[in-house]
Amino acid sequence: MVIDSHTHYGPWYFPLDHLDWEGFKKSLNRAGIEGAIISSSSAIVYDFREGNAELSQVLKGENNIWGYVTVNFNYLEESLEEVERYLRDPLTTRFVGIKVHPLLAGKSFDCKEADRIVERAIRYQTPFLIHTFNSPIESPRNVLRVSKEYPQALFILGHMGGYEWEVGIEVAKERPNVYLEVCSTCTEPRKLRQAVDAVGPQRVLFGTDATLFEPAYMRMALEDAGLTQEEMKWVLGESARRLFRLDRWD
Repeated sequence: MVIDSHTHYGPWYFPLDHLDWEGFKKSLNRAGIEGAIISSSSAIVYDFREGNAELSQVLKGENNIWGYVTVNFNYLEESLEEVERYLRDPLTTRFVGIKVHPLLAGKSFDCKEADRIVERAIRYQTPFLIHTFNSPIESPRNVLRVSKEYPQALFILGHMGGYEWEVGIEVAKERPNVYLEVCSTCTEPRKLRQAVDAVGPQRVLFGTDATLFEPAYMRMALEDAGLTQEEMKWVLGESARRLFRLDRWD
């Protein structure tokens, strides 16, 4: 199964077409994507509790779609409540990860609030998808301290660090509990080859950043990376299946 580990549903403040739920799923299917793990765009840019609640409603009854619960470091207690609400019983809620956007929250991932949320997430073996790019507040390096102090926790560098993708690879190479997710406006083909060579395909995840981008954009970029068939199997789905323990729904 091809699994998109980095998607969004809901409105953005950008001038983009807003797809309804059925339109969103059709856009993934057109790109040959059979499963997805999504966060609420409303939760990221507007109200994280309201966005999480809206996402929980559309996930009901789905088979191959799961959710990230979005947290905001500016609202620590409320974020801890959201983690408990949606991750305590994932077989019912279908939430399997935690989404963090340091730039929009205005707090780096190495802040003290992150420690508290990581400690809570460890109870549920839940990975963090962290927006990383090339500004100081969203650098992949900001994940190093937390990943060292909490080796049993799991972290995904969303966008692999963007234009700092070589930094993202070095961070993941140093820390075995850090994974790389590939979607980015920086589609340099050799970055995927280097990522797989550095940490193995088992720690590289396919993502598209839909609905910010057309899913086929990253799907086709992956085809240019020069990966073997076995490596592609892991990157396109098996890595996500193992990391998020999606076999719980088989």
